[in-house]
Amino acid sequence: MLKAESWRKRWARRSAKLRVRPHPMPWGSVALVLFLIVVLPTVAYIAIARINPEFIRGLQYFITTIYLLTSLMLLAEAWAAFRAGQKSPDALETPTLPCCTAIIAAYLPNEQEIILETVQHMLSLVDVPPEKFQIILAYNTPESLAVEADLQEIAARDPRLFPLRVSGSRSKAENVNAALAAATGEIVAIFDADHLPAPDCFCKAWSWLADGCDMVQGRCLIRNQQQNWFTRTVAIEFDTIYAVSHPGRAHLSRTAIFGGSNGYWRRDVLSALQLDSSMLTEDIDASIRALLEGRRLMHDRSLVSTELAPLQVSHWMLQRKRWAQGWLEVALKHTGAMMRSPHYTVTQKLLWFYLLAWREVYPALSMQFFPFLLASLLSGIPIHWFNSPYLLVAGIINLACGPLMLLTTYVLAPPKTRRGLGPWYWIYGLSSLVYTTLKLAVTLVAQFSHILKDREWVTTPRTQPHEPRIQGDHFAETKFTHPDTD
Repeated sequence: MLKAESWRKRWARRSAKLRVRPHPMPWGSVALVLFLIVVLPTVAYIAIARINPEFIRGLQYFITTIYLLTSLMLLAEAWAAFRAGQKSPDALETPTLPCCTAIIAAYLPNEQEIILETVQHMLSLVDVPPEKFQIILAYNTPESLAVEADLQEIAARDPRLFPLRVSGSRSKAENVNAALAAATGEIVAIFDADHLPAPDCFCKAWSWLADGCDMVQGRCLIRNQQQNWFTRTVAIEFDTIYAVSHPGRAHLSRTAIFGGSNGYWRRDVLSALQLDSSMLTEDIDASIRALLEGRRLMHDRSLVSTELAPLQVSHWMLQRKRWAQGWLEVALKHTGAMMRSPHYTVTQKLLWFYLLAWREVYPALSMQFFPFLLASLLSGIPIHWFNSPYLLVAGIINLACGPLMLLTTYVLAPPKTRRGLGPWYWIYGLSSLVYTTLKLAVTLVAQFSHILKDREWVTTPRTQPHEPRIQGDHFAETKFTHPDTD
């Protein structure tokens, strides 16, 4: 009987693993998109250039301007990221921490290999008094798994843990909404199943919430950065996103976005908003809906949580495709409302127009550099960058943008990250053109999928437990927040 039961559990675990294996990237869609965005325009540009050679020179000005607008915005974010600093509100030195709820959302077949580590880490957060801490593991699974018994055993020993199996759920949003109904904390923090937050996150987050914020988004670091060359690349990219872009935009616009994990909300605000399970990026949708209500959302890169990067390019592409398509849904749904909102200034609206609308048109426009270059070479029309002061200055700014952003990322990265990645920053800089082009291509595929009404959610496989982890002292140096306070 025991052997049969053990066999059933092993089979259930293996079956669950098979079901969460990601679908292959639709390479046919990639090829079609590249044909539409690169090949057809190249042919069209050559045909037009034969009639009017000046067309190529006009196209050069147009593409240079497209890059210049984005470069100026990125440089403004980098400048603002330095100006932003990294400290909780001065008026509140040590506010009394209220009851806190951590919601861990999981599709358990996919996260069964890592969920125990996450739960045990949450239970070890001694900065939150045990009597004030509630941990809700809100999960869905198509069938019972052996790890559920382990979770129930932990919950029996420690009443802070509440495993909540959400019957009928098919999304993270439904899991979180179900957990909100059971949440008791005044602060509600949302985490993905692979996130390990730093011990002081709730205390720091409460400084913002007690000062009138409705949500504060923390910083996400990649902890399996040494796994392979690709995880190192994603680790540097995440530092650019969470140490430079997000705090820079927050400083410029006095607003922020909830990134889906390591975000700390007032329970009443999030309970009223709820997450929309019909959206591929329910976190971004919730952010915009909160902002449209006049809510105050902020970003603090000293609220650190680590997560796992995808191990393979194919997994990463499927993840980014969903993100890109989700952002497109949000842009189509909310851009007009943001532009009409009475809560924001013209400058803030321009920044949000850049973040919502410009990000959707930029990939197709920026990719025109390749057909422009091919058309120039094939038609024999030379490209002159030094005959125009505008082209010269814009070209210098565009070329300098990448290295300056990477330098800012390096300076604002935690010392442990800088030491761990070392020369990989050089490799990242040299390969950034390829990596950025790949991201643009994935975004275009996502837009193509949206047109075809293909909204399939593909789960990102999680790291297996035998893979190397950064040791427990990882958070010791993530307290670095700003070059002036190191």
